[in-house]
Amino acid sequence: MSSVKKIDPIEVVIGDGSVSLKRPGQSTVVLAKVLGSKADAEGTPQILWLDRIVHLDSDEFVGWKASGAISTVLTKERVTAQA
Repeated sequence: MSSVKKIDPIEVVIGDGSVSLKRPGQSTVVLAKVLGSKADAEGTPQILWLDRIVHLDSDEFVGWKASGAISTVLTKERVTAQA
């Protein structure tokens, strides 16, 4: 039997030039400035480059994948249809 505890995903909210991250069970919100972004044809952000590290390797984000060693890069997760 595994003793690994499932961590709830972190909510990502995109604002005007910033991103806020809400961790479940915590009252504080982490804010980061958006240094750059790449959007799809509809204008929906697909990649966000943030001004600082806001993730840990174990973090899971709602709809996003986080990476980066110097600052966080959020990449929109692609939804694939299942047959």
